[in-house]
Amino acid sequence: MNFRIVVDSTSDIPDDYIKKYNIRVVPLKVIIGDKTYRDRIDITDKEIWRLMSEEGTMPKTSVPSVEDFISVYKDLEREGADGIVSIHISGKLSATVNVAKMASKEVKIPVISFDSKSVSLGSGFLAIEIAKLIEKGIESLEEIKKKLEDLREKLHVFLVVRKLDYLIRGGRLTRVEGIVGKMLKISPVIKITKEGTLSLFSFTRGYLNALKKIERYLKTLVNDKTVNFAVMHAMEESFGRDSFNRLKASLKVKLSIFGSLSSVLTAHAGPGT
Repeated sequence: MNFRIVVDSTSDIPDDYIKKYNIRVVPLKVIIGDKTYRDRIDITDKEIWRLMSEEGTMPKTSVPSVEDFISVYKDLEREGADGIVSIHISGKLSATVNVAKMASKEVKIPVISFDSKSVSLGSGFLAIEIAKLIEKGIESLEEIKKKLEDLREKLHVFLVVRKLDYLIRGGRLTRVEGIVGKMLKISPVIKITKEGTLSLFSFTRGYLNALKKIERYLKTLVNDKTVNFAVMHAMEESFGRDSFNRLKASLKVKLSIFGSLSSVLTAHAGPGT
């Protein structure tokens, strides 16, 4: 069976994997001032910071349109796909998966619109693992959906924020908490819950202590099992690379990825994440 995979741009899958598995990417959008940019096409995490500084405004983001998804789905239909697996950012954080579901009704071939209940390579790893199964000849969309549900339960995604301003502006920290946090060099560690929401995991003094706390948690959790893991950053390549190397050395790793967050995720979490 010829099954094809679609993701949105917040999946943060590196280009080499996109090409290897012939994955289609539907971009979310970033709005700065009166201009709209397609995530990972017209704008990157570095460019969003430059444009924000020039415009002096906070960016807004928007989901792809139904037409954006229909266009991709119909392309795949014309290319001979027997079915489509469309994997997306948590429905609790974005309406993207709901838009994908609406678009799926406009094509003749079956489409699974799957809520990863995660962000970044949380959803990206799901797509990569399913791509491997498709390559091996998995026979039905029902099998794929069941495998996705099983894999989703194994996801653990953390967010370490070095600069608290964006969380304050977004209402995730009060202004008083933010001022105290910056004075004490506190780094909030946020975890994506099984429901796909953001939950405060801990407050730590400084970035290194945040990393150590995550490392201890993961080592206890995986218990010497082989894992896929990734470290993605928003304009913090040095700290990100240090984190990546440290975790790679302390875990048994099957697949590891280091890269930058999409501009959409950078807009919400802020540079320094």
